[in-house]
Parts: sequence; C-alpha cells; structure tokens
Amino acid sequence: MTLPAVINKYQKQETVSQLAAIYSLVSQAIKRAEVDYESINYWDFNLDSQEFIDKYIKPYFQVIKEYKQNEVPRNIHNYCINGTVCDDYFGYYDLPKIIIKNGTSLTIRTSASGDGTRFLTFIVDLNGFRKPNMYGRDIFAFSASAGGKMVPYGVGDVHGGTTHIGYNRDELANGSDYRACNKSKGGAFCAALIVMDGWQIKDDYPW
Repeated sequence: MTLPAVINKYQKQETVSQLAAIYSLVSQAIKRAEVDYESINYWDFNLDSQEFIDKYIKPYFQVIKEYKQNEVPRNIHNYCINGTVCDDYFGYYDLPKIIIKNGTSLTIRTSASGDGTRFLTFIVDLNGFRKPNMYGRDIFAFSASAGGKMVPYGVGDVHGGTTHIGYNRDELANGSDYRACNKSKGGAFCAALIVMDGWQIKDDYPW
C-alpha cells in the first residue's frame, strides 16, 4: 500500500472514530439535560437560539470557546461536498456555536414537526473551523429527540424535516435530493451513509 493510500485510510478511520465519539457525547448530554428539564418535548422552544443553548446545551459539555449569533469569522466558509460554498445550508451558519474540549464545533437548531414533535438539529464540525469545513469530510448533520435519540440526517425515526423518511442506501449516495452524499450534491446525508454502512467509510464514499 502506498503512503498516500495509508494516509487516506487513516483519515477515514479517524473521521469515523471522531464522529462516533461526538454522536455518543451529544446523546449523553441530551439525556443528562432531560434529567434536569424533563423530556425535550417540554423544553422551551420559544427561547431564542442563544438562550436555548445557554440553558439546555452548554452546561452538559466542557466548552472551551463560544460564538454568539453572527460572531463566526467572516473569512470562514462552509462547503458542500461538491465544492460549492454553502454557508446557508440548514440556515445555521450564523447561529450560536460552541467549541467543546475535543475541538468539535456544535451548532444547534431547534425545530418542531407538523405534529408538534420537538427535535434538535446538530451540525457538528469535527475540527472546529479548521479546513476542509466540508459536509461529508468534517461537517455532519444529526437530529436529536427525546431520550437522547440520535439520528443522522436522511435515515431514522426522528420525525421532522426529511429525517424520518428513511432513505435507502442508493438514495443516500446517488439520489436526486440535493443533500445526497456524492460529489455532485450537498453531502448532508453523508453521516447517514456512514451509519448505514456500519460506521464505516466504504470505497464508494465520496472522499
């Protein structure tokens, strides 16, 4: 195996390891917050983003840095997996962010589905603001609901947005949805592809 291939393999393994770790951390934090504030379904979703994070999220992480609304450095951009700038993806770019002890950036958006189910969208950047800042490489999207249930965008049972639809693997990787995990699309479904593949980055993953 050539050196570039070895490095590539290591980077993929490290990405999966980091993603699994933050998946667990967020789930445990939600469960701890629910001990103090009951189920997510009873949290105050009328709070603005900063108040919500200050009350329900920050106390359950070791926060080393935070960015309030619109404080993200303007020279930092996020990229879809097709290489285009997608700062407005999920409408989260200017939302408050926290950097936790392991260097991961967390952005949380509060949502309610048509039937009133409350859920959170977590956008995680595994290495904070360091490059590549790209969906499917270091940025991934999850939903969290009552009981600390974590679901990657595009597969699962959290109702709201498109998360509950439960796309099959081919749709996640090659579908026409602009969030599909391939190099012509956005990449928001890449976490779903990794989880569906048994927490692996397979050879056809758009690395």
